Amino acid sequence: MTPWRYDAVVVIHRVLIDSQPKPGGLDRVLDLLAGQGWRLGIVEHPLDACGPSSLRYRDGGAERPVLQGLAWCRWPLLRWTLEPAWTVWAVRRAFAPSPRAVALCADPLNAVAGWGLQRLGVVQAFAFHIADFSTRRFGQPWLDALYLRLFRFVARRARVVTAVSQRIMEYLQAIPGLDARRVLRFPNSPVTGEMTVQPIGERQPASIVMMAGSLSPWVGVEPVLESLRLARQTIPQLTLRIIGGFLTPEEAERLARQIQAKRLDDAVRATGFLPQPRALALAASSWIGVAWYAEDSAWSHYCDSMKIWEYAACGLPVVANRVSGTAEELQQAGGGVVADTPAAMAEALVALCRNPERYAQMAGRARAWAEAHDKRRLVDALITHLRASAQLVPVASVRYTVHP
Repeated sequence: MTPWRYDAVVVIHRVLIDSQPKPGGLDRVLDLLAGQGWRLGIVEHPLDACGPSSLRYRDGGAERPVLQGLAWCRWPLLRWTLEPAWTVWAVRRAFAPSPRAVALCADPLNAVAGWGLQRLGVVQAFAFHIADFSTRRFGQPWLDALYLRLFRFVARRARVVTAVSQRIMEYLQAIPGLDARRVLRFPNSPVTGEMTVQPIGERQPASIVMMAGSLSPWVGVEPVLESLRLARQTIPQLTLRIIGGFLTPEEAERLARQIQAKRLDDAVRATGFLPQPRALALAASSWIGVAWYAEDSAWSHYCDSMKIWEYAACGLPVVANRVSGTAEELQQAGGGVVADTPAAMAEALVALCRNPERYAQMAGRARAWAEAHDKRRLVDALITHLRASAQLVPVASVRYTVHP
């Protein structure tokens, strides 16, 4: 038995691409917490039950594995039922109770685990983070009803509820019995001080960039290609950079066929997946950021586009459809244009390329909008709120043991 310290148990689901974890906005939050001296117990459950659940311990930049389990269970419904119980079991086995610590839980199932840890005295309080949400998440009435019931249950019991989008905030505010003072906006915005902003004179004129973590059917590449085709009728030198990997080889082949069919071979560069620093550097050297999200996604109405935030943090004006409420927010801030058809997007692209004064004004406002929601400020506000509401002490001593 060796004494260790921890402040928080973090419980998340992780998307895996080619068996590798897909980086997300929460990773930066963990970096910021660890940078402030927080010792973290991190529980990860792979999305779609495609691997083992795990518990790791992080102290500063160093991590060490603690436990793994549930790799045998690949049936989603059973896996979802077991994950909260496994989380509580694993944390209780690895750590002694720490009634002054907190659990940070993303999504309702993980929040159930946080509630259980709170009830058992392992932590003093739990926070419920809502990274995505839908009233028709599963497309099956009984599952959707169960999900919404669970969602409201944990939202009412969490010490703090954080939501990525304004639309989720509005839904939360309508839940009876939920104290609005415990609800915080926590968007997918980056740490703006870490983002490259190239001077306008050093950017590549008429260069459009489209980024995506993965170019899934939810990301509307085809409408953006059509927008480019239409806009090039007025500005032939317009080009498009597509940054993102594909979930299947068939999707890559489909993109190649679409580019060829629209005769855009010399205008489109598909980079494939790039490490985030390279992707953001390429985006920062571009002229305009674009985003298009499919309306048929069950949760797209409530989502918060990380890519729109990243474009804005790079000082790029953004043209996007309104499926993600993030586009509407940026338009209200004066840093973007909402365009719901390829023709409207093409018109907006041409207007931004032809009006340098308007372009410079929108670029500045996009950056200012991102700075107002800087991730470091948001994390500081969350920590302040948690400690005030739960009367937390910064660090609490516990016992930690590595198990085989």
